[in-house]
Amino acid sequence: MAKAEIQLNREHKQAYYLQMYSMIMTFVALNFEILLGKESLDLLHFIKMLLWALFFNLFFKSLYRLEMSFWMFSLFLFFYLGSCLVGTLIHRDSYVLFYMYMTANVALWMELYMMSSPIFFPRTSWWEYDFRFRSELKIDVEIHTGAQVESFTGRMTDIRRQAACVVLFHEIPKKKKIIIKSTDFGYPVELKAVVISKREYSFGRGLTYGVKLLVKTPAEKKMFKQFHHSWRQLILHKLKMKFMHLTEHHKEKKKDSNHELPY
Repeated sequence: MAKAEIQLNREHKQAYYLQMYSMIMTFVALNFEILLGKESLDLLHFIKMLLWALFFNLFFKSLYRLEMSFWMFSLFLFFYLGSCLVGTLIHRDSYVLFYMYMTANVALWMELYMMSSPIFFPRTSWWEYDFRFRSELKIDVEIHTGAQVESFTGRMTDIRRQAACVVLFHEIPKKKKIIIKSTDFGYPVELKAVVISKREYSFGRGLTYGVKLLVKTPAEKKMFKQFHHSWRQLILHKLKMKFMHLTEHHKEKKKDSNHELPY
């Protein structure tokens, strides 16, 4: 399991508040159903409340620690709140109950969108063992400390929504500002960023950093837009290469099987 270290930033705090709202609306809606006569105030109801409390306790821990179980809890809550919302529409129980489940669903959707950022849960091609087809880019990372400049070689594995995932074999503290450079697209790229999260998935695979790109000036925004477009083209190019490789491999295998002598 990956060990994660994070620096709580604005998006992470907003996701926390949205999850808190979903939890409160879920508890209020469950108790409001008693007033509507859909549920009974009995021992089963208290057991249900206790289980929901345990669920949200684990859910909040997975959010804070950036554990992959966060998506398992999210998926369960997504289907539960969705089914409750549809149920209120079908049975027309109460407009108040409908708005409770509606706002709880919207809060959850917004939270999931925020947490899908490369800072928290980057997209990785862990199933792709052939590095030729991985959507990764070789980069150089610079750290400026006064007049001293340190430079390291690394890989960028994801870039979305002015955030990126960088893999390095070097320890960088959180909140440290870095400069990401690349010339692999035929033009020089220099993007400023700040380290927000850090993970170590396995020994010897490097440290995975979630960084927030500091794109402020018009020139930086233009460079980021061009770089992001080139990144998408790189992914499409590697997918095309993989498809052609699989097609040629299939043809060669079929050709070899046709040349086999019968027994």
